[in-house]
Amino acid sequence: MICSILTVFPEIYAPFLGAGIIKKAVQKNVLSFDIHSFFEYAEPKERIDAPTFGHGPGMLIKPEVVEKFIAMQEKTHSRSVRVFFLPTVPFLIKNYFVL
Repeated sequence: MICSILTVFPEIYAPFLGAGIIKKAVQKNVLSFDIHSFFEYAEPKERIDAPTFGHGPGMLIKPEVVEKFIAMQEKTHSRSVRVFFLPTVPFLIKNYFVL
């Protein structure tokens, strides 16, 4: 199984993927990880985030960046399950898992 990860900080995944049961799964070729930075899918010097709409704190990732990543991954690996991690209560929308 190939797990493609899109993140702002790709370097923080190395310690987790190189330890424990995940490390064993990678060594046995059960799992492989494809880690990408948001900045790979944005134009040079372009921001990957935009201000929120409403009165909440924080920023939102631009959907165009995520869309480019998904299109590239589907071209490479075909259609697959998508898992998005959000700081909210877990719920399911269409074919997307949001945790």
